[in-house]
Amino acid sequence: MEHSTDRPAGRGSSSIEDRPPEVVALLPALPAMIHSVSSPPRSFPGILFLGAASVAMAVFTSGCSKRPAPASSPALPEKIDFVTHVKPLLKTHCLPCHNTGLLLGNLNLENRELAFSSPFIIPGQPSASKFYTVTLLTEGKHAEAMPPEGPRLSDENKEVLRRWIEQGAPWPEGPEGTLLPVDPTKGAAG
Repeated sequence: MEHSTDRPAGRGSSSIEDRPPEVVALLPALPAMIHSVSSPPRSFPGILFLGAASVAMAVFTSGCSKRPAPASSPALPEKIDFVTHVKPLLKTHCLPCHNTGLLLGNLNLENRELAFSSPFIIPGQPSASKFYTVTLLTEGKHAEAMPPEGPRLSDENKEVLRRWIEQGAPWPEGPEGTLLPVDPTKGAAG
């Protein structure tokens, strides 16, 4: 049976089978653990109380911590492809302000050579890459939050950028890696 983590924290379950496997695995060992850390119980009710208290604590606290979400979105492949995943994001969200005609922040994303001529993208290091970290800032609270206008990047889009940089930020040269300059009257091109 698969364990679900979407019940409210602190709520018990009506069945041991609903508990995470790591809690269920501890249940047979509880009597020995209780015996090893306590003096010999003086009465049978004392044993029952200690056992019940231990089981209750294990069962109720097991729902208090959420397991971390998987690092990657199930909709994304393991390997991020520049042309398929990154280029469309750059064209829509970044290129309108980061091109030869409008070189905001001294970042030009028209091609690999221009993009990597600035220190904004550090292959293999998304947390050190300002190009990625500014997408995590809260709009309205940080002047550097990107993009400053238009639709914000979705969590999946941010994950694409993070994983792309983590995978070395591969950016092909030639036509596949070229984003045409923006025509202000038509929006992002190429």
